[in-house]
Amino acid sequence: MKEGLNEGRIMVTSRWMVLVVLIGLVTFTVVCGDGAFQPKDNLMVNVNVRKEKVNTINNPSVDSAATVGVKLECSLNKTEEAIIAKYSIKNGTEVDIYVLDAYPSVDENRQPQADLLQFYLSFREPNMALLLKGVPPPPAIPATKRIMPLGTKVVPGASVQRELKIPLPLRERSDWYYPPQPPEEYSLSSIQRVTIMIQYLTANVPGFEAMPVHYAPEFFTLKAEDLLSKIETVKKEFEVEKTQILLRKDRFTRL
Repeated sequence: MKEGLNEGRIMVTSRWMVLVVLIGLVTFTVVCGDGAFQPKDNLMVNVNVRKEKVNTINNPSVDSAATVGVKLECSLNKTEEAIIAKYSIKNGTEVDIYVLDAYPSVDENRQPQADLLQFYLSFREPNMALLLKGVPPPPAIPATKRIMPLGTKVVPGASVQRELKIPLPLRERSDWYYPPQPPEEYSLSSIQRVTIMIQYLTANVPGFEAMPVHYAPEFFTLKAEDLLSKIETVKKEFEVEKTQILLRKDRFTRL
């Protein structure tokens, strides 16, 4: 009788040990997996523990109190040849910011320069043009190198002013990745609203570095940990009279 009880206890104990081992294996698989946890719905894209304004390429602005001190003032004036945007970025924070509105380029003599004239522009239904001075969205076909703007340093209390000419007719553009096409290659639409978006980086993000560009020392090449997630955006929306826009028919990346 005792032997039977002992055998029963041994069987129960063995089953519990097997169960514990199985649970441990399942737990190990869930936690470790292939070494990278990727949520199905990417729910953490816009989470920022510092509760500041967070920007991703597909979601240019998520408002929060920490960026109230960076202010965009902007005006639009339409002529027969262009829409003229005059804008100012004022730094009302306590740290340096770097406005991302210049791009590495070359002049007509193939000499390097910082180009303030370039911009990204896309159409958004039903009638809006989105103009971005900052990191352009990557192309649908993977590129060998991501375009990163140069930074203009703006110290606390200071501001930077710019004037940008947007030629008419408007056309969707991201000339770093998508060369301009002949007019007949576009389809026609129209807009009645324009949103101006200017991106910047604060100097207090983890791993921040700013290095003057040798060919344009007033501009800086910037580095930071997880740089794209630290870039922030200020924007302003305008109503305009009905204006024609040329839409690309290829796999153009729209915001």
